[in-house]
Amino acid sequence: MGTVVAVEVEDGVAVAANTGAVADGTAMDEGARRLFAFDAAVVGAAGEQGDVDEFSRQIDRVVRDLDVGSSRDADVRSLGRRVADTADDLGVEAAVAARDDDGRARLSRVDASGASARTDTVALGTGVEPALGRLESADPGVDLDEAVALAREGVRAARARDPETVGDIEVAELPSRE
Repeated sequence: MGTVVAVEVEDGVAVAANTGAVADGTAMDEGARRLFAFDAAVVGAAGEQGDVDEFSRQIDRVVRDLDVGSSRDADVRSLGRRVADTADDLGVEAAVAARDDDGRARLSRVDASGASARTDTVALGTGVEPALGRLESADPGVDLDEAVALAREGVRAARARDPETVGDIEVAELPSRE
């Protein structure tokens, strides 16, 4: 299942995920995509890898349907609703970063039932406990660069303690616009 960690700060949102997967007890260091970055949104997903792969295909279509380009931000509410519907259909958890009407990057957590809530931090997947432990020990008021490091450290903590959080760590960020 792997781990996804996301952090919202004043100047943006950072999302990190591991890139490996475990199949039939064998760890594969690469090949698992959990992080999906677009021009105006970032989505991280945790769940069974086949479901996350299908989630990726559907979210790619959702972003295209919403006509999100480099000059246009995703409507955080519309994107959130569509991600929630897709997560519910597939039983996937997601961290969704998109900008609000003021250009500020916002973070929402979507659970596998499709319920969505705004939050400042998210940890999903099998490495939740060690990731949350790292997030809870962080200093408040960090900037986006520090949030990127914090999200990476959250996945690294999960990787050290969770046998299903394997592989490298990838990070994407969505800066707020002024």
